[in-house]
Amino acid sequence: MRLSHARGRFAAASDAARSALTRFCTDRGGATAIEYALIASLISIMIVAGATSIGSSLKDIFTSLSGSVK
Repeated sequence: MRLSHARGRFAAASDAARSALTRFCTDRGGATAIEYALIASLISIMIVAGATSIGSSLKDIFTSLSGSVK
C-alpha cells in the first residue's frame, strides 16, 4: 500500500525539520546581524527622542520671536 511510502516521507520531513532546527540553534552567524540591528534601533530611538526634545525647544523660541515681532 501507499501508506508505507507516506510514512517514509513523513519520517524524512521530520528528520529534515529536526536537522534544520539543530542547525539554527547551533549557528552563531546571525548573532552579529541581530546585534547590529539592535544597535541601529537604539540609535534611531535616541535620534527621534532628541529631535522631539529639540523640536519643542525650537517651537518655544519661534513662538516667542513671533510674539515679539508683532
